[in-house]
Amino acid sequence: MGRTPLSWAKITVFYCIYYSCLALFWTGCLMIFMGTTINDHSPRWQTSESIIGRSPALGVRPRYGPKDPLIDSSMILFNKDEEKTRNGVAGWREWENRTKLFLEEHQAPLSKYKYCQELNISEEEDDNCIWAFNKDQLGDCGKGNFGYDEGKPCVIVKLNRIFGLEHEYYGEKPRDYPDDFPTDLAAHIKEQENKEQVWVNCKGENAGDDDMMGPITYFPKERGFPSKYFPYTNQVGYQSPLMAIKFENLTRGMLLHIECRAWAKNINYDRMDRIGKAHFEIMIYDKDTLPRPVKS
Repeated sequence: MGRTPLSWAKITVFYCIYYSCLALFWTGCLMIFMGTTINDHSPRWQTSESIIGRSPALGVRPRYGPKDPLIDSSMILFNKDEEKTRNGVAGWREWENRTKLFLEEHQAPLSKYKYCQELNISEEEDDNCIWAFNKDQLGDCGKGNFGYDEGKPCVIVKLNRIFGLEHEYYGEKPRDYPDDFPTDLAAHIKEQENKEQVWVNCKGENAGDDDMMGPITYFPKERGFPSKYFPYTNQVGYQSPLMAIKFENLTRGMLLHIECRAWAKNINYDRMDRIGKAHFEIMIYDKDTLPRPVKS
């Protein structure tokens, strides 16, 4: 406290000027950064220029239930003969509720916005309206108990969003197909009228999984995500197209590893980094295969 009043006045003026200049410097930096780099509508670096690139992965839904939002698990496990959880094994109702909750959230924008279907816009017309995806397109997998009570569960997959990405589609020309292109998918594409789609193919990860997986049915039957939903540009009310895979006859009591892969020329594939694919495990119990609780 040995300063004189004049000394205190000088140091006060100095720090007022110092911190004012510092504040102006950071304000200028933030204004330049926000004005030239940040865009509220779109990212600055897109597709090939971004870290994400042009190879979206597939997402599996439902991923988790309302009781365990912090658990990130890719396993679908339930007892088809029990509605409620018993002996530590979830009943089919729990997975039915998870699927229902996801579809309700996905379909919520339908009552708020106008879509191309309501405006009578055809797919050939160039318009800025948004195409809606109604769960009715999922057939049997968009209603009822989604097959869980019958042991024929419907698993929903969606293509992860990448801003501004326009896909390069596989047509029916075999010379365009890579060596590992599924033969059944090639035959399916040949029969489709609209060939501008990101196709989806699901199989067991291993030969044993394929043997025990049984037949599967795709909904919608076109088995792809049509080009009319792309590119995604952060449109208000945008709905990601969905696809449901119904497992018709899974082997009971066996853990199966399933891989669903998206097929487009721009989508690369990497099993380890999960690029261009979705992986999940599925295990269905019934009253004959459910493990008995151990008595102490």
